[in-house]
Amino acid sequence: MPSATRTETFDVSPDVFYQVIVDYKLYPEFADNVVKTQVLKVRDDGARVKFFVHLIREFNYTLDLYHDPLKRVHWNLVRGDLFSKMDGSWDLKKRGKRKVEVTYSLDIEPKLFVPRMIINRLVSYNLPRVMTNFYERARALETAAS
Repeated sequence: MPSATRTETFDVSPDVFYQVIVDYKLYPEFADNVVKTQVLKVRDDGARVKFFVHLIREFNYTLDLYHDPLKRVHWNLVRGDLFSKMDGSWDLKKRGKRKVEVTYSLDIEPKLFVPRMIINRLVSYNLPRVMTNFYERARALETAAS
């Protein structure tokens, strides 16, 4: 099971970064490869969301996402085209008024055989890009608000 974790510190409000993470409807506006999202269910502790992604071809997956406001969002795969497992999390630690330490973790298992080297490359290549997309969105929202 390929898994990866990356931690970075960003000069952006932890509150704004968290709001970007949980605003699933807007992912297609800033997250690479996310074509569409459907919020299927909203719960007190999170949401069930279907993601439509284009990586070589279009596929989709549904996640149950759990919120620990301003600290953590973690998820588990409900169903998906390509993966039998897709667990992950965003962990946020406030490091100042406008500084947040962000840890993004992902653990996946494809349904079909894919050489481990290819999956590891995909995960390690996409992880930094995902974090950059979310940081840039949070920074743009902060700039627009000031």
